[in-house]
Amino acid sequence: MKKSRLCWICFCLAVVCTLFAVAVSADTYGDLTYTVQDGEVTITDCNTSATGALVIPEKINGYPVTSIGSIAFQGCSRLTSIEIPSGVTSIGSYAFSECRSLTSIEIPSSVKSIGSNAFYKCSGLQNTVGNLIYIQTTDNPYFYLQGTTSTSITSCEINANCKLIGNRAFEDCSRLTTITIPSSVTSIGDWAFSGCSGLTSIEIPSSVTIIGGHAFYDCSGLTTITIPSSVKSIGEGAFCNCYADVTILNPNCDIYDDVTTIEHKATIRGYPGSTAQAYANKYKINFKIVKSPVTVVLPVLGVVALSAIILLVVKFSKRRKLQNAESNQNG
Repeated sequence: MKKSRLCWICFCLAVVCTLFAVAVSADTYGDLTYTVQDGEVTITDCNTSATGALVIPEKINGYPVTSIGSIAFQGCSRLTSIEIPSGVTSIGSYAFSECRSLTSIEIPSSVKSIGSNAFYKCSGLQNTVGNLIYIQTTDNPYFYLQGTTSTSITSCEINANCKLIGNRAFEDCSRLTTITIPSSVTSIGDWAFSGCSGLTSIEIPSSVTIIGGHAFYDCSGLTTITIPSSVKSIGEGAFCNCYADVTILNPNCDIYDDVTTIEHKATIRGYPGSTAQAYANKYKINFKIVKSPVTVVLPVLGVVALSAIILLVVKFSKRRKLQNAESNQNG
């Protein structure tokens, strides 16, 4: 009996493993290797003998390409240009590392996150301006802020066309005291400003939608920071060892559920019933309510109706004055 039961369990496990393998099994498309999961394609590898220009298709076998996996193109040293299709939202760590001949890459605006060292040793894509190093795309020389020329910088100016601040871009720049993030930036990467203990203030523009894990870790000099309503998610440990008052203006912001996400000695400010309040209550962090802005919204039809009423009142008033004047004359 025990033997037959064991055999049945082993059979079931084998079936489950087989089904899972089929669901995410790798396949090839030209020089590319990919997997399909939940109806979406991730590029996982590329033939290192691939040469010249490479265009990644928008779809493979009817499935949309949405991700470039970690180390997918690592060591493809003969590729000179790569075109990434719109619809791709993430690029993994070391995805294009050591693509030494790569001088042109097209990255669509749909990309919201780029992993650490994605363009490691891709000197042909680097664009150094002042003390900042960018990865340039075919249409934007300042698309991705990769890092700094030195951790000893005290100030810098991020170009107004920069879209993404990369992972660890300003890590351990402890002498950095001031920085302005332009309104073009949509994402702040993991560990982006970690260890920037000299920062006393920073303004996050309303264009930013993602704050990565440990983005402001150990920014002990910050006293206040306001996270605009545009920010949809805050990563793990984003404000750990950061004793600032943190104001979160998106009542539905996805705050990583861990005690280290926001320093427990800090003060969180937000709207009543918000995820910020729920987080503060769960981890016993001081919470203060932000008053909701009073907004008066008058529908278009209401405006038209009100205008018509005012016009009638004015006409009625003029008519009464005219009638009174005629009555006085007759009298």
